[in-house]
Amino acid sequence: MKINDYYISMVNTITKFFKVKNLKEKETNFMATEKVIKREIDRKDVENAEETQLLALAYVETGYPLPTWLNDKIEKRCAKYGFRYGEVIGSIAASPITAAEYAKSATRQGVAEKIQFEALDKNGVKIEKLPSSGPGAIRILDGKLVYGSLGVTDRSTKAIDGRRANDWVFFKYTEDFGGAQDNQGRDVLNFLDSANDYITKNSNNYRFVAVIDGQYYKRNWQLFNQYVNGRVLVETTDTYTAKCRDRIASNRQSVVARRPSDKQTSV
Repeated sequence: MKINDYYISMVNTITKFFKVKNLKEKETNFMATEKVIKREIDRKDVENAEETQLLALAYVETGYPLPTWLNDKIEKRCAKYGFRYGEVIGSIAASPITAAEYAKSATRQGVAEKIQFEALDKNGVKIEKLPSSGPGAIRILDGKLVYGSLGVTDRSTKAIDGRRANDWVFFKYTEDFGGAQDNQGRDVLNFLDSANDYITKNSNNYRFVAVIDGQYYKRNWQLFNQYVNGRVLVETTDTYTAKCRDRIASNRQSVVARRPSDKQTSV
């Protein structure tokens, strides 16, 4: 092998090594908290199915009324498919498979967001949780931060989930793919687009961070990442944790560097 060919071969080998290394590091950042979220959602879904079956059994055996959410769901299914109300309840009571179909979905119970907050908190990144509705809810509308609940409008974002110092944080977890998941993805894109509108019109030091976990975002990462700039960030829970911890460490080092030594301190 000629020297030039050997050199090219070595460069290609080294480049390939670092590509694999960076890919593995990226996979680790994507997966750590994501795995915890998926595990807890699966656990909660099983728990919800068991609870739904017990509610149906209590109704069959004692006549104890069903909660409104389950009663309404059964009535809607009966109206749509022509099922008989009693037969549906009997099927739920007898079959954990049917119970799982009628149970609440853990993804709609804030399980993922709770874990995202907890993961940040246990790593020393404190996020103030903001109200999701009511007068304290905060959204971006036409380049401004606005308070309170709004009517249905495509111009405003969903309520911002949390705040850390000058960071306004929007959390999402989406695992699967489909129409409902695309709606969640559009919520994130709307937040990022509105955040860019805000920073164009306001010269303060606010930053806007979309913390997005799950396979949906992993597969479509570039779609969301195109909105990133100095004041708009797209992160996973783990990458945002790492950046915040690095920032905290950097700030501490700066304070130590500026602190006068004993010799410099006048008596």
